[in-house]
Amino acid sequence: MFSIQPAAPWRFSGEGARFFPYEGPAWEVVPEDHEGRVVIKRKEESDGVASRAAGVLSIAMIRAEADDVETFHLRIRAGAP
Repeated sequence: MFSIQPAAPWRFSGEGARFFPYEGPAWEVVPEDHEGRVVIKRKEESDGVASRAAGVLSIAMIRAEADDVETFHLRIRAGAP
């Protein structure tokens, strides 16, 4: 599991966030509006094996002062502790 929090003036729109892993298990994206971040976590737990998240995160974000919505595609490579 890992989380992403945007820097001002951006905030997550709360809709349409998806994580597309390059390989391995499925992941889910959970917006946490009260904290202004999004959490990406595995849908299925493995047998105690540390996993890596590698893929593309597609997420819609809003620029606060203009109310513009833009979709970002971020390449993610995160390791489990």
